[in-house]
Amino acid sequence: KPKDAGKWKWILMDFDRGLGSVNSQMISFYVNEDGWPLKELMRNQDFKKQFGIKLSDLLFTTFNSNRMIAEIQDHINTIEAEIPNHVDRWKGTSGTGNYSSIRAISSVNYWLSEVEKLKTFAQARPGVILNDLTNYGFQAPVPVSVTTFPAQSGVLTFNGLKIPVDVCSGGYPKGEVINLKAEAKPGYNFLGWKSNVDSSLISKEQIWKYSDTGTDLGTSWNNSDFSDASWKSGQAELGYGDGDEKTVVGYGGSTNNKYITTYFRKSFDLNNKGKVTRLNLSLRCDDGAVVYLNGIEIQRYNLPSGTIGFGTIALTSIAGTDESTFHTFTIGAESASGIGAPANSASKGGERNTEVSSGTRRMTFASERLLARTSLRLAASITCSA
Repeated sequence: KPKDAGKWKWILMDFDRGLGSVNSQMISFYVNEDGWPLKELMRNQDFKKQFGIKLSDLLFTTFNSNRMIAEIQDHINTIEAEIPNHVDRWKGTSGTGNYSSIRAISSVNYWLSEVEKLKTFAQARPGVILNDLTNYGFQAPVPVSVTTFPAQSGVLTFNGLKIPVDVCSGGYPKGEVINLKAEAKPGYNFLGWKSNVDSSLISKEQIWKYSDTGTDLGTSWNNSDFSDASWKSGQAELGYGDGDEKTVVGYGGSTNNKYITTYFRKSFDLNNKGKVTRLNLSLRCDDGAVVYLNGIEIQRYNLPSGTIGFGTIALTSIAGTDESTFHTFTIGAESASGIGAPANSASKGGERNTEVSSGTRRMTFASERLLARTSLRLAASITCSA
C-alpha cells in the first residue's frame, strides 16, 4: 500500500516461481485463483483500469527489459566466481520430499545456460503481458521510447515512476495517457522535450537473402564484404511449419533431423550516421537468433552466452503467442559499433557501386536463426533515431 495511505499491504511470496516460461502464469492465472482478493477486485471496472495502467507503467520502468537484464548480470557477476565451488560441493545431491526430482547444478555451463534463460524471459515478458492486457479492455501496445540526452544529465519520471535507464524503450497500451517529468542534475539545465525522428532502415516483410542448405558457413558470412550472390531471396516472414510464411525455407530431407541453423542477410544504406543516437530492432523468431551488423554482434535472443556456432541450439522452445510476437531491442549507437564500418562495394540493380556518397554507410544486417523443431519463423525490422 502507499506509505501514507491505502488499505492494502501486499505480501509477496514464491519468488522462486518467477522468471519461468514466458507464456505461462498470465493475468488470468491470478484473476481466476480462488481465495485471492484480485479475483473480486477485477470485477470493479475502475480497479481493472487502474490495475492495467499501473502494470503497464511498471513494465516500462521497474521491469523494463534493459534494467532487468542489467540486474541479472549484476547478480551473475557477484556470484559467478563461487559457482564452481558449489557445483563440486553439491554434486550428486537432490531435493527431498516433493522436490526429490530436482538435481543440483551439474556444471558451470549448465548454470550459465540457466541464467541466459532468465535474460530471455526478462526481454520477452513485458511484451507478452502487454498483449495479454488486450483481454482486459486495453488496446494493443505501441512502441514507446524515452531518451535522456546527454546521458546521466537528469532524472525522468514516467507516470510518476523513475525511468531507470538513459535510453528506455518498450511498449504501452495505445490510447492511454503518459505523463513525463524531467529534473536536471547539478550542472545541467532542462531545455525541453524533443520528439525523436525515426527512420526505417528495414521494414517488415521486405526481401531478404537466405541460405537454407544446412551448410556450416563459419564466421565470415556475417561480414559486410561477404558475397551472398548465390543465396536465395525471399520476402519475410521466412520460415516453415505454420502455413502463413511468405517464403518457405528448406530444412533438409528429414522431418526428424531438421537443419539447426539457417542464415539470413539484408543490406541497407544509412545517411548521416553521425546523427544516429540508437537503433531499434524488432525481431520475431522461433526459436532463437543472433543478429550482427557489419560482422559485429548487436543482439542475441534465446541463445546461450559464449561463442555461437553452427551447432548451437536455442535455450528453450518457443511456443504459443510468443511465436508471433515481435521483441523490440534498443541498441545504442556506441554498442552498434559496426555502424562506423567503412562503406563497402555492393551489387545493386545489375551495376557495380564502388563509391558511396559522403555521410552514407552501406550496412549489412545479418541474422542466424537456430534450433528448428517443428517450425521456423524469422521476421525483423530496424529503425534509427536521430
